[in-house]
Amino acid sequence: MDYTSSLVDYQSARLSLGARIARSWFSTITAKEKVLEATDVVASYTSTLEAVEERYHSGLIDALDLLMAQTALADAKADLQKRDPQKVVPRGRIFWEKLLKEDRLAGAFERGDKFTETLGQV
Repeated sequence: MDYTSSLVDYQSARLSLGARIARSWFSTITAKEKVLEATDVVASYTSTLEAVEERYHSGLIDALDLLMAQTALADAKADLQKRDPQKVVPRGRIFWEKLLKEDRLAGAFERGDKFTETLGQV
């Protein structure tokens, strides 16, 4: 009976660990996607500001339009800085790397699981 309960505890812990690693992995992927999206927004607002500046210097629009474009770009840059990949992405990666390096977890995924191979591609 003791063996059976230990086996069930082990399987439960293994499943829980897999779920935690999966959540962390998906969080890492999501963070990367958000950084790429914020980078695209900054690039878009930069080109928009350049066009607005040209129109402003040509006298086609007033200063309010220029200020609005400058503010939008500043907001986008602040959002990108908040999502800095050096701060956001590694946090999740460090979590699962730490878990996998612990001695007590050394054999947890060696029995045919392909999940850990995928983690290395993040």
